[in-house]
Amino acid sequence: MLGLVLLPLLSSCGGDDAGGDINSLGDYIIGNWHSYKATVYANGNSNTVNVDKTGEYSALYFEGVFEKGSTVIIKGWKNDSNGASHWEEEVCTYSVNGDIVKITDSNGESIDTTYSTKDRSLILRFVLTINGVQVTCNIFFKK
Repeated sequence: MLGLVLLPLLSSCGGDDAGGDINSLGDYIIGNWHSYKATVYANGNSNTVNVDKTGEYSALYFEGVFEKGSTVIIKGWKNDSNGASHWEEEVCTYSVNGDIVKITDSNGESIDTTYSTKDRSLILRFVLTINGVQVTCNIFFKK
C-alpha cells in the first residue's frame, strides 16, 4: 500500500458534516473519503495543487472507504510495468488513536494520517528525497 501512495510522486458520529465538534473520530471516520488537494514543500518553497480523479494531479488522487470495525478499502492510480496507469484497490485495516488514523496493508506496512479539526480533513504526510532534495508532501482527504 505504501507503494500505491508513494509511487505516483516518484514518477512525476459525534457531529454532522456541516459543523460542530466530533466526539469520536472512530465513529466519524466511517464512510467515503477522497483526496482533494496536496501541498509539496521543497527548497523552502511550497506549492498547493487541487487533486481530482482525472486532472493534472490525478496520480495523487486516492479514495478510502472506511467500514465499521477495522477495514478500509484504498483505491488509487498505479502504473504497471509498461507505464500504463490503471485503477487499483487494496483491502487494508485501520485503527484510530486520538487524532491519528493508522492504515496497515496486507504486508504489514503502515502509514499514519492525522485528523485536522480545523478543516475536517485527514492529512497524509510523508518525506522523500528526490535528486538529493528533501521533499515533504501533505495529501488532504475529505468526506
